[in-house]
Amino acid sequence: MISALEVRELIDHTAKPGSGVLSVYLNVDQSQAVNLNRGFEAALRNLLRVVEEDVKGKDSHKEFMAASDQALRALSRYTPHGRVLVMFAEPARGFFWQREVNVALENGARWSGKPYIRPLLEAFEEFKRYGIVLIDKGQARLFTLFLSQIEEHVDALAADDVKHIKGPGTDHLRSQMQVQRKADGHARHHLKNVAELLEHLSEQHQFDHIVLAGPVTTTSELQGLLPTRLRKMMAGTVPLAMDATPNEIMAAVQKLQKEVERSHEEVMVGELITAAAKNIQAVTGLEVTLQNLHEGRVWRLVYANGFKPAGGECGKCGYLFSQTIPTCLYCQGSVQPVKDVLARAVSRVVNSGGKVEQVREKAAEVLKDAGGVGAFLRF
Repeated sequence: MISALEVRELIDHTAKPGSGVLSVYLNVDQSQAVNLNRGFEAALRNLLRVVEEDVKGKDSHKEFMAASDQALRALSRYTPHGRVLVMFAEPARGFFWQREVNVALENGARWSGKPYIRPLLEAFEEFKRYGIVLIDKGQARLFTLFLSQIEEHVDALAADDVKHIKGPGTDHLRSQMQVQRKADGHARHHLKNVAELLEHLSEQHQFDHIVLAGPVTTTSELQGLLPTRLRKMMAGTVPLAMDATPNEIMAAVQKLQKEVERSHEEVMVGELITAAAKNIQAVTGLEVTLQNLHEGRVWRLVYANGFKPAGGECGKCGYLFSQTIPTCLYCQGSVQPVKDVLARAVSRVVNSGGKVEQVREKAAEVLKDAGGVGAFLRF
């Protein structure tokens, strides 16, 4: 799995002067006919030819060709397992990065001064890391789910006496009530143990949300035993049998995940637009958002899915503009055109310790009417 640390290192990477970084997102999904018999290799060559047309005649053309060759060689040795292959290459610095992700990302190749990581950041935001507990009164299974990959971590079984405590029998030495109390005590001990295991796992894997699966009575009891920090991370519960397969668990949680994310996005966009209208530490619209970003005031950047505005970037002070102008209005430096100025903004917010949120569907339509992008401000 791709870690947040790896993404931050990509954000920090800057190409050597006169060079660039080749960024590639390539669909290699073997369930699609176009990718069989290594059809994705032809797709990459086509992507690279398009980029080369833009690079021809520039000082970095030689470096781009070297990066292209490096990516093609890596692809020739590659055996697909996931849905999308992500590569970043800069031979001038001896830099090459390759990972698979199991989510759908749009095919694309780009040559620029930094790795183009906006698609990865959007995937991280949409597919937050989930901790999942499948439980009944006698056993538990713990999973993490991230970027459509599910991993089972623990098979925590309670003692056999939860299920196999002897009944009162003919000696009548213990009443049925005593036996039941003993069974209930063991079951509660089991639930407490699972709560502790989940807390330990959350510290290791940094969950964004938690889902409890199983019978309603058991998941409700376990939720009540969770520490406050974990209860705040609860996304919901789903009914599943203990013998559910990882794919069945993932499908059920992803359905809940989508509902949780869309609901969260609608509420957040509503709060953003209201706060911006009242001028309470929030703004909407590209130009004013970029201005606040330059001033270091953006705490959380919010933008609509599919919003990829062109703009400009000052080569001297780094100011981002919502349009291409020849000279920076602030330092008189030269402004270079940028195909996707929002991608630059996203990277800067993450690099400064802020957060980014891409919104979809209904929330995206509402935000597009307000300029497609906005931000909650630090001050």
